[in-house]
Amino acid sequence: MHPEPQFRSPLPLQCDALVLGAGPAGLCAALNLVRGGAGSVVLLDRRDPWREPVACAEAVRRVPFREVSPLLVDPWIRGPVDHCLFASEHASFLWTTPGDGYIIDRARMHRDLSVACAEAGVACHFRARATSIGPLRGDRRAVEVEVDGIRHQIHARCVVEATGPGKGLERENLADGAEDLETAAFTLVDGLSFDPTAIQLWYSRRFAPGGYAWLFPSGTDRANVGVVCARGEAISSREGLKLFLEHLQPGLQPGQVWGGAIPCGSGGGELARDMLFKSGDAASMVNGLSRSGIVEAMEAGTLAATHALAALKASSPGARARLYRSYRWKWFVKRGLSYRLTMWIKPWFGSIQDAQWDTLLSRLSRRPSTGHTWPHTIWEVLRILPSTLGNRRRRL
Repeated sequence: MHPEPQFRSPLPLQCDALVLGAGPAGLCAALNLVRGGAGSVVLLDRRDPWREPVACAEAVRRVPFREVSPLLVDPWIRGPVDHCLFASEHASFLWTTPGDGYIIDRARMHRDLSVACAEAGVACHFRARATSIGPLRGDRRAVEVEVDGIRHQIHARCVVEATGPGKGLERENLADGAEDLETAAFTLVDGLSFDPTAIQLWYSRRFAPGGYAWLFPSGTDRANVGVVCARGEAISSREGLKLFLEHLQPGLQPGQVWGGAIPCGSGGGELARDMLFKSGDAASMVNGLSRSGIVEAMEAGTLAATHALAALKASSPGARARLYRSYRWKWFVKRGLSYRLTMWIKPWFGSIQDAQWDTLLSRLSRRPSTGHTWPHTIWEVLRILPSTLGNRRRRL
């Protein structure tokens, strides 16, 4: 075992690639940059990225997670996801897909990726807060950084910005992760009875209007319970969480509650320009309907690193401009198009009333849990569609 790095590397005056943010996007970007021969790579975050608990429900799809991870994922797996329970307050159905997903220990994933970055030669500093990104001057951008109240400036040939939603570190009309920004609230609960191989998604306008509530396993006998409400609804996600816990078990009160911002918009602003690449939540690379973003961020960071490496080696501004367009296009093909479509249907989805959820889930429950298919599910959704159209008009 190598001694663990301290993640307080001295800040250089210059570097080839500077990555801001050590979440899934930033960690994958930094590791792929250094492995790809980018030269000097610096990774900054304002705090240790493995802080516990990491603000999410920690469920991922198995195949894309294994495909995109730069390290072996097995040490991060808490358990399998073989089932998904979709529920309203008066109906439910179970969709069984053995081996389709994992519950992961995201904090350990962040720590292992951080160690891998440091051991590969990335200069990591996790007490550094980036405050602004300057325009390209010559062949470098000046990035303002604050450490312990002291300001520093790093001049980087290339910057990958993965600091999270709505940061706005540059002023160049790039994607900023502030479109349709929602806030989720969650807590860790012991003592609930649940299937450790199943995730639960609940739909109710009473405790999760426009969004959903969840119950995901999080280790032995512990559940990650949370709520996300759509923007502009009458109750906050924290208020919805209290109501949801009461629904699960009367008298159940949340312990410490954590929150996280989710940028649900898709397609606003450019993803790259003048040796600056936006990635992950900082560019709204999130499924706005399911609000999933772990694998998406890892894919985005990897894609940003690939194009940043090529841009560092490009011989002309025109060649670099083509790489910026390629980055946007490859993301559009991989996830962007489908996620724009989800944003198109999201207002309708959020207008479904509780009685309509009861009807839909009751119909789906008549089929065996292993017999569900997307065509069958879509057919049942289309059957209730006429009764939901008036809901959307009334909410406009």
